[in-house]
Parts: sequence; C-alpha cells; structure tokens
Amino acid sequence: MRKLRAAFYTSAALILPATFDQALAACDTTTPCVTGPTALGGVAGLFISQDGAVVAGSAGGSPNTGFVWSNGTYTTVGTLYGRDTSIYDLSADGTTAVGSSPISNSEARAFTWTAATGMVELAVLAGGTAAAATAVNANGSVIVGWSNTATERRAVSWVNGTVNQLSSLGGTLSEAADVSANGSVIVGYSYTGANDVAHGVRWVNGAITDLGSLGLGDTYAQKVSADGSTVIGTSGSLAFRWNNGAMIALVLPGGFSSDVAAVTPDGSAVIGASDDGNGANHAYRWKDGVITDLTPMDPRPYNSATAISNNGEVVVGYSGASLANTRAWRWTAATGNVELNTLLANAGVNMTGINLRRANAISGDGQWIAGGGVIGGVTQAYIVRYDDGAGAIASGTGGGGTGPVAGITTPDSQQQSVNALADQRTGMMAQEHGLAAQLLGGDKSAAAGGEAGVYASGGSATAGGHVRYTSASGLSVMAGAAWAREDYANTELKNSWIGAGAVQYIYSGFGEAVRPLVEAGGWYSPNASLSFSRNYSNGAGTATGIGNTRGDLSYAYGRLGAVIAAGGPLQFIVSGEYGRQKLSTAAYAEGLTANPFNATVSGGTDAMDVLKARLQGSYDFGKYDATLWGAYASGFNRSSSNVTTVAGLGALQPSELKNVAWAEYGVRLGYKVTQRVSLDVFANGVSGGSDIGTRIHGGAGVRVRF
Repeated sequence: MRKLRAAFYTSAALILPATFDQALAACDTTTPCVTGPTALGGVAGLFISQDGAVVAGSAGGSPNTGFVWSNGTYTTVGTLYGRDTSIYDLSADGTTAVGSSPISNSEARAFTWTAATGMVELAVLAGGTAAAATAVNANGSVIVGWSNTATERRAVSWVNGTVNQLSSLGGTLSEAADVSANGSVIVGYSYTGANDVAHGVRWVNGAITDLGSLGLGDTYAQKVSADGSTVIGTSGSLAFRWNNGAMIALVLPGGFSSDVAAVTPDGSAVIGASDDGNGANHAYRWKDGVITDLTPMDPRPYNSATAISNNGEVVVGYSGASLANTRAWRWTAATGNVELNTLLANAGVNMTGINLRRANAISGDGQWIAGGGVIGGVTQAYIVRYDDGAGAIASGTGGGGTGPVAGITTPDSQQQSVNALADQRTGMMAQEHGLAAQLLGGDKSAAAGGEAGVYASGGSATAGGHVRYTSASGLSVMAGAAWAREDYANTELKNSWIGAGAVQYIYSGFGEAVRPLVEAGGWYSPNASLSFSRNYSNGAGTATGIGNTRGDLSYAYGRLGAVIAAGGPLQFIVSGEYGRQKLSTAAYAEGLTANPFNATVSGGTDAMDVLKARLQGSYDFGKYDATLWGAYASGFNRSSSNVTTVAGLGALQPSELKNVAWAEYGVRLGYKVTQRVSLDVFANGVSGGSDIGTRIHGGAGVRVRF
C-alpha cells in the first residue's frame, strides 16, 4: 500500500503539505467509528507514514525547521546552513524525510534525514550549486528532484547518496516530481532543445518517454500511481490522466480549467479541482471514465479535493469563500459532501472550540483523515478517524451498526495514559504484599512455634492456609497458599492463586535479650487473571480503554533483623529487607467501545527492587495474644518492557518510571480456645500514592499448634 500525497495551498495561517496512508488498527466491522481530531501541536506541515506511527512537517520558529514525531518522541530535523528547512516528502515506511534547506536567498540544497544519520546533504551535479529533493519512494531507497549544473537545471535521482542525472528531451531544464513505490518509475517534465514548451515525461528504469500533451501549452507530470502505470498532471490549463500511451483531459462539463491532487495506487481514480464555466471552482473525482462533481450543496468560490482512499470511494478536501477561511469536508457516494466539523459533531464528538479548516490527506482504507485547523485557538495539524462501518463504503449503503465511536485526544494525553498504565502495574505489585502478608507468619510472634491454620478475609476476597515448622535449633520453615481477588486503582486482580515459602533462622547464642534473625523467601502468583484500564482525554471529558490479560507476579527477598525481648511477655522484631519483584503480562487488546483510540499492549515485564524497614511488636496476655506491625517500603530501579500501540499514534513506551513508596501495616488478636487451638481476627493493609491507593483487609482464622 502506498501513501497518497496532496499539497495544501497557501492560506493566511496554514501551509500544510501532507502525506497519509497506513495500516492502522481498523474500526469494528459493523459499527460506524469516529475519532477526532488528534491535535499534533503547533505544526505547519504534515506527512504521515504508512502505519501512522511517524509524522513529519514544519516546526515553525526562526529559522523554520522540520520535525519528525515518532512513537511519542518529537525530534527537530534541524537546518543545513542556519536557514529555513522545508520537508517535501516522507517515505511510506516512515524512515526517511527529504526536502531542501537554503544556503542563500537564491539557492538551496537537497537533504535526506533518518533517525540513524540525522540530516545529510545530498550531492549536486558537477558544477552545480543548488538542488531540491521533491519525493522519496516507499522504503527511502530512491529520492528524486533536481540539481543545477553550471548552465542547466536537471532532473535527478539519488540512490545510496549518489546523484544520477536523468535523461532529457534535449532542453536545458528538467525536474523530477514523483516516484513510484518501488522506485523504478519517475515522472516530471523536460524541455526540448528549443526550450520553449515543457513536456510531461516518464522515466522507466532511466529511459525517458514523452507523454504528449493536450495541445494547450506547457505539460507537467506531477504524480505517479504507486504501481507506476498512471501519470497525472496538467497540460496548459487542463488536468490530465495518462495511462498506456493515452492522455485524456479531466474537467467538469462546461469547465475551461482544472488541476489534479491525487491518484489511487492502481491509477483507477483521480481527484482535483475544476471550474464550472461560471467562474466557480468545483472539486471532482474521475473514476473508471466517469467524472463526478463533489462540491457541497452550498458551493463556495474555492473548492478542492485533496486526497482519496485506495479504492477511490472516499474523498476529502476543503471549500470556502476565501483561502483564508475554508472548511474541511469528506465525500462518499452514500453521504455526499459533508463538512468534517458537522460529520464529527453528528457522531457525538464535542467540537467546542474546534474548526477543522482543511482535510489534506487520507489513509488507504479511508478511515483516517489528516489536515489543519484551529483547535483551542491555536492553528494545528490534526488526525481524525471516521468510518461509516465495513461494507458501507464498499456497497455504498452508508451507515449501519449501533452508532459511532467518537473522541478527541492529544499525543501528550496518550503518552500520559501509557505512563499511568505502567504506574498501575507497579501499584498492583505493591498491593500484592498485603495479600501475601498472612502466608509467612509476619503477624505472629517469633515464639509461635510449629502451627498450621486457615483464614479468610474481606476487603479483598481472600482465603488460604499457612503452616510453620520450628526446630529446637531456631530454624523455621514456613509455607502458605491462598486464593485472592481484588480491585486496585484502574486495575483488577480477577482470579489469582498465591503460593509462598520462607526459611528463617533465629540465633540464640548471645542470650534471649537480643537474638539475630535471618530470613529468605518469596511468593509467586502464576497465571493470574488481570484487567487494566487506560484513561485519556476525550473532548471535554475522558475515555477509557479496558483490556484483559493474564500474568505472573513474583517476589523474592532476604531479611536481616533481631528479636528483642523487652521483658515478660513483650517481644519486638526489628528487620530490614531487600527484594526483587516482577509482573509479567501477556499481550492484550483493548476494546473499541467508548474507546476511540484503542490500543494493543505487548507482552512484557515490569520489575523493581524493594527495600523495607519493618517493626513488629507482640504481647502474650495468657488467654489472648496480639501482634501489631508496620513497615515502610520503597520501590526503585523500575523497568518496563511493555509497548502500547495506540491507533493513529503508533507505539508508545513509558517515558518516566519514578520511584514509588508505600506503607504496610496490620494487627492481629488471638484467643486461645484450648492450649493448641486459637481463633484470630486480623486486619492489614497497604497505603501509597494515587496509583497504589489504600486497601485494608479484615478477616478471621483458626490455628492449631503442634
């Protein structure tokens, strides 16, 4: 699939050349889908890669410089000689931007840019001082444009950085304007030896062909279809389509002048603008020999079609009383010409403070529209998602389904939602310490000895059991298992089993007053059922993407401390702990319902190191015993390998992984029914920042000593 390219005309506030074609996540096959607009910031140019993950254009400023926005990262292209930089094209795969940068008021140099090389000046022909790169093929391997020599201006191509002069019809002036997807077909114009009339030409593997003319003056080949079969341009005052040696005029009935804007990848459809014979401009589509007037019912003096979907069934453009005050529109045979603002508002999008002035480019599947407008009082480029529903475009029936999905967002909001998603996973990891607290004797006295018990709690739905064996030498082995279900901040642990184990040794060689303690253990929760919610700005409110997946949670730790006998039945345990915690999740996709910028999240692992300082106090009242404990925990060295791919914006990763901290605490009260059997009531919890939250669990259990 090749991107379509359409040029914006200059207006008071917008100079927006654009490309747009992609393989983005499709809308639901039966439900109309609307997303829009995504504000891309204060840019004055727009090119979009095939998959929608890379955007390039003009960043503004003094000097004006180009930019590339890729996977949430904004990179300034820079300048060659400290003057304005113009980007003229972006390869379909998003790897290569091309254009020109002036070296003086009268001359410029061609350049290419990739993330790996940065901005690189392209060579000029021998004796030349100026050049421009006007187009690049799908993978960036072939760049075309022009370069001067000491006496001429020549069409050229650049392959692997080497400049190649293209053949001419004998004159001193020629230029290349476009190139096919595979780079084998180049189009442009060349003068003959008389240097009096421009001829449209087509180079195929270097061999030049004169396309002929309509007999009305200069002929310029402007664009070529992705497959190289069809050329469009202007001959004199009329637009033309050339295919297999035949050139035909493209003009509405009664019209005297026309131009072209875009051609479909197979050359079967062309769009542009034509006069109506009465001085007004009309947008048109030529498809399979039939020309259709696309102008709105209330025609304005300025109307132009700018981009067309791959199948030729969806066209976008703009119209207005002046070039400084235009309105973007979308056309299909089923809906006719509808202003984009109206289309989105009717679909439920909050368009307050938004005026989409020009629709400049469209994706191959017709779902995604790019252009420029005023959003929040600022002139910006935008992306809109709109789909009538599968089959609607193909069959011409329009609409259908249960209603559109609509939304307005920004790249920054999407990035923040990805950051928050990583924080939510970390919050689940922190809260898991509260669920595991009952399993390894953390709320029991060190003098508890051998015992086994079961328990259940609310606050989270938890049920489990634990066992502890203690030898006369001070060595204890502890184990436990539990089932748990709990809601966290924008996160849900739907169904989980937790298994835990630890070995503890208390040394009594220094006496009973202070006994050193060492412990190593951990817990593991395999194949847990998880749900994550991702929130982002959606017009005046928010939208939520919800995804379900499965994951493994684990924690391994080592602890050093001391058991302190404070006299009589009172005992304290002071300890410090270091651990490593991980959450590994499988890939999942969010649903589209109420989530216009739906995302897919790759499988990956979140991890962090944990330090804890813990204090525990226990008292034996005889018939009763009690333990009160608390800990401060810090999570650091966070990492996340998950990649979130947002429809229309590309792949995003967390841009910041801050340290986190939380508190763990609990209390247990035991009643000795017999010398061997005790009943317990307990409460414990974990409290942290907004992404960790507070969860308190309360429950009861029974223990049997042996």
